Amino acid sequence: MPNNPIVGKQDFQDSNHKLILSIDPDSSFVQITMKMPTGGQIMELTNTGSLTLMDSARMDGLLGEIFLGGSNKTGKIALMNGKKQNVIFLDAAGGDVVVGGSGQDGDIVLQDKTGKVKMRLVGSHGHAWLGGNGTPGLLTLFPPGVENVTDTTTATIFLDGGTGDIVLQNADCAEDFDIADAESPEPGAIMVIDDQGKLRQSRQPYDRTVVGVLSGAGECRPGIILDRRPSDNPRAALAMVGKVYCKVDATYNPISVGDLLTTSATPGHAMKAADPQQAFGAVIGKALRPHREGPGLIPILAALQ
Repeated sequence: MPNNPIVGKQDFQDSNHKLILSIDPDSSFVQITMKMPTGGQIMELTNTGSLTLMDSARMDGLLGEIFLGGSNKTGKIALMNGKKQNVIFLDAAGGDVVVGGSGQDGDIVLQDKTGKVKMRLVGSHGHAWLGGNGTPGLLTLFPPGVENVTDTTTATIFLDGGTGDIVLQNADCAEDFDIADAESPEPGAIMVIDDQGKLRQSRQPYDRTVVGVLSGAGECRPGIILDRRPSDNPRAALAMVGKVYCKVDATYNPISVGDLLTTSATPGHAMKAADPQQAFGAVIGKALRPHREGPGLIPILAALQ
């Protein structure tokens, strides 16, 4: 004889008469609930395809979602090899995705819909591979204020694998130098180098120890900075090639576009190189904007001569 069917809600208790399982087929949706002897819920399964474990893990079949963590628990996913070692690990505590380790190289491969590889990160060699298979590799770096991250013209650094171009939005090529202890120059100041290899503001006209302009004044920023490293001495980026804003003083002579510039008696300021013989070896660059009276700040094309 077959067993009589069980109709209606059924509760199951342990030997201490504590509810541990409840099945209710007559509710608005079929529900199976398991509880701890202390009364706390540990699992709920419904006919909508939802599985909840201790309020810290949930799989929703209707939405296609998996939820791990929350309720004072950290969500983690660990995929292990045959030796029970983590090879792929997702940790919500630090927002980390770890691929590899435990004797395995971690590689990440992205393919298009046809299966062609478009991006590969190779953990064994530390290589990043972008493009190929009919697609140019692009690497784009944006400043924090940009909202449209598909517009490469707003990127500060753009590497184009199709053309082989490296595009730097900023202007000059600079190199870090030590600053003499007594100096506190501002960006745009003309700098000379002393016997200890440290920078000082220029203070005399046609100074052949001139080496460049402190980068970062006006609208221009260094596109590349060489020799940037920790130091016990104060250091600053000196623009030696490219467009840079420079302090000038037109008291000595008005400055026109294209004029060669040299050091002046005004500390840290350039002036028009009116004497070609004295200017030899003391030219700092060429004016890109006119300046007619007194001190000011103009863009120049830095090029030592």
